[in-house]
Amino acid sequence: MDGCKDILLDNMKSRFLTGALLGAHLACVAAFLELILVLNGFPYHQDYGLFLQFFGMHLVVGAAFGGCVGILIPLFARRRHRSQYPFLHLALAQITLGFLAVSGVRIFLLAAKGQAMDWSAVGTLLVQGGGFYCVTYLILRTGFGWRIASFFSPAASVGTLILLFVCALIGQWLPPQNAPDSLGPSTETADASLPNILLIVLDTVSAKHLGTYGNSRPTSPNIDTLAAEGVVFENAFSTAPWTLPSHASIFTGLHSPSHQTHWLHPRLHDGKSAIPPLGDYDYWTLAEELGRVGYQTCGVARKHWLTDRNGLTQGFQHYFDYSIPSAADSLYLPSLWYRVTKRFQKEGRGRKDKGGFKIIQTARDWLEAPRLRDEEKPFFLFLNLNEAHGPYLPPQKYRGLFLPEHLTPEIIAQTDLGVASERKKLLEGLRELGEHEIEVQRAFYDGAIRYQDDLIQLLVQDIRDRGQLENTLVIITADHGEEFGEQGRFGHQLSLHDNLLHVPLILRLPDILPAGTRIPSMASTVDIFPTILDVLERRQGQPLLKNLEVRAHEGFSLVPVARKEQVQARDWILAHYQNPASYLAGYPSWNTQNPMENPLSRHMRTITLLRSSTQKFLKFGDGNRAFVDLQKDPTEIAANTSSVDVEFESRAKVFELRLDALTNSFLVRRELFLGNLGRWFRQAERPSTSNKQSTTKLEETGYVGHAQATDAEGDPLRPPAILFPN
Repeated sequence: MDGCKDILLDNMKSRFLTGALLGAHLACVAAFLELILVLNGFPYHQDYGLFLQFFGMHLVVGAAFGGCVGILIPLFARRRHRSQYPFLHLALAQITLGFLAVSGVRIFLLAAKGQAMDWSAVGTLLVQGGGFYCVTYLILRTGFGWRIASFFSPAASVGTLILLFVCALIGQWLPPQNAPDSLGPSTETADASLPNILLIVLDTVSAKHLGTYGNSRPTSPNIDTLAAEGVVFENAFSTAPWTLPSHASIFTGLHSPSHQTHWLHPRLHDGKSAIPPLGDYDYWTLAEELGRVGYQTCGVARKHWLTDRNGLTQGFQHYFDYSIPSAADSLYLPSLWYRVTKRFQKEGRGRKDKGGFKIIQTARDWLEAPRLRDEEKPFFLFLNLNEAHGPYLPPQKYRGLFLPEHLTPEIIAQTDLGVASERKKLLEGLRELGEHEIEVQRAFYDGAIRYQDDLIQLLVQDIRDRGQLENTLVIITADHGEEFGEQGRFGHQLSLHDNLLHVPLILRLPDILPAGTRIPSMASTVDIFPTILDVLERRQGQPLLKNLEVRAHEGFSLVPVARKEQVQARDWILAHYQNPASYLAGYPSWNTQNPMENPLSRHMRTITLLRSSTQKFLKFGDGNRAFVDLQKDPTEIAANTSSVDVEFESRAKVFELRLDALTNSFLVRRELFLGNLGRWFRQAERPSTSNKQSTTKLEETGYVGHAQATDAEGDPLRPPAILFPN
């Protein structure tokens, strides 16, 4: 009796060990195949080093699962079949049970989120699994079974595991490969004098909500310190009131009417259009230009407008897009492990935010990662921090920083204006504004800005500790601002009010930009690209070789005005807001059959703005106009009208003529430089500054060679920086 028991135990031990080995084999093979499928569909860098990162996890889980199945295998296969093809039937049982486990876990996870348990799906799954096992079992009993069985033998399992481990080591050693349609690593050697560049865009942050721009609340002590060490442009403006077109302007140096990225066309052309004529308009981005001169480029964001789909990742050799699951997060077992364990991790609970901490940590990791970061090259690092975007949900300890004392927890709990759906109801008149809602939302908004400020300090301190801060051009700006009930609006749509366009712009690079400088004259976010190029030229002591795209820039370098070499960089701001009909289609009252019945139908028109330091002219797509004298009307009430006061009619006509000439000249200039029309008027490599035909064409749009229209290279095609001379 004892002998039979020992034999049974030995047999069980053998089955367990064999099952564990085979389970590890199958789990790692499945993980490797899964990784190939995930990376082939991933729009960014393909990092096969991820396999080694999770190799141990798959090995352990597969071995544990396989060992258990090995013990239970007598329940699945007859003794004669187990003896004939022992590894084959053990593998079949593991594959079938693995399929049931993976699919079953998905069903139960959905149920755990509050959905009703779908028992019909469970039953269907069991029937499918049982049918798969029975049919495959019958097939494997044929003469081909022995051939398949050899792949699951112990020798084959060990050999496969060793081979996969070697592949994982090779993948870990190799740097991530870029997606096939993205810009690969630059082969250029950067000038040793070139600085690093850190561009941080604070999504939805109005200038007036930062301390250095006058906010009485301490929302930005760390940014204020950087501002005191650099140059602050007190009157900087965005080119659009929302994310996509404003980022496109930062990245291209073009205004929205030129790059044509807006609600009706939510993509920056990248030369990959399936429509042949559109392929000519491959907009050259800041990341592409810096990569061309030898920079290593990286972008990190969690924003669905800043993606490969929208054409804004052009030129980034590494781009971490957290608006979609990362390649690692798309792998089944690691993502399941994270979901199960994150509830028990204090760090996970303490860092509940909108991705800000992960973005900053990714940037810090990238700077330190030897596989990703080439220390021989300067870096260009772009970050978008989305914490201040509605709904305003800063971490708990920041949520109460700026709440007035009279607001009780009960009042705060009743506030939901930060939710987009509630804003839409309010704008459409479907709900009334609560007594304290604006106070609460402003406090949460400022708390989110303070949280971002602390996150930025983590990254800046890392760069400082590496001894690189003094050699890094730090640029802090925003894509647009936010409205809190001004003119009855909330959020950042439907207008070109200064609350939406006035953004921070802070630059720090001690040897080029004098510390403690504040510039009261106007600047635009479209100036960031040419400003960076000017810094590079001054650092290396010679001009960059500019291609036609760069020559077509519509911004101006801000370095001369920062260094007091000139009084102002420009005296006008151009902004644009495309007809938001597709945005309004998401509102509750939208009527597809008759859109004009929407309470907000008056906003379904394009707005183009030209402003000076004290006056604003708005031209609407329906032919109406508005004029605002900011000295008499600082809250811009007149911008809500569709007519110009008689007092300002003559001034409005001057603005309108200059606006039309300006927008037309930009489009014609780009066409002459880069479009089909320009093939007859330009040389093969770069435009001629003495091309009389090109100049004549541009003169027809309204510009006739003002003295201030020429840039450092004497380009007569460039529209002037000064439209309103004294």
